[in-house]
Amino acid sequence: MDMTPMSGMTRRRFLGGLAAAGVAGVAAGCTDDATSPAAPSGTVADPARWQGAAGPAFGLGVASGDPTPTSVVLWTRLDPDGGTVPSDPVEVRWVIATDEAFAAIVTEGTAVAEPATAHSVHVRAEGLEPATTYWYRFGVGDERSRVGRTRTVAAAGSDPDRVRLGVASCQAYQSGYFTAYRALTDADLDAVVFLGDFIYELEGA
Repeated sequence: MDMTPMSGMTRRRFLGGLAAAGVAGVAAGCTDDATSPAAPSGTVADPARWQGAAGPAFGLGVASGDPTPTSVVLWTRLDPDGGTVPSDPVEVRWVIATDEAFAAIVTEGTAVAEPATAHSVHVRAEGLEPATTYWYRFGVGDERSRVGRTRTVAAAGSDPDRVRLGVASCQAYQSGYFTAYRALTDADLDAVVFLGDFIYELEGA
């Protein structure tokens, strides 16, 4: 193992690298190799289809990451404890809008949740506008997921007035300081960077 320390890594270089790479590593594991191409629906989106509370099939939530100026990766996993997930592949619908009520839908499509991947879905949604906030959710049958919020990064060569990042690392469940995540969702951020695990000094860790 190469234990040579990283040299020359300053805050300026780190932030410059984020800008050049389109905020690389916003969500660990969300890379192009892990995503499925978005399959457009071919029909005009109906906002009424996307109303309603979240159902038990989506009890594991939603997430997004790996933003570029024109795309983001959307993720969900169907919850086997929700009682609606069969052992067969399941077609999952997804939608992106410029408002939380989904009155202004930008694009929608379908993906297949395969048993081989524990009925998880990774979709790269493309054709989006740079530096824009979007809302998204998934659907299976009459059930809907919770609503997620995501944002594309600024276009290459642009000069944004600011780039605001949220930073998170691992957490200890027994400590329970999770109110910080609520504050994080309320903040006006361009991206969230997850820095990985701590080096533990606790006995038995």
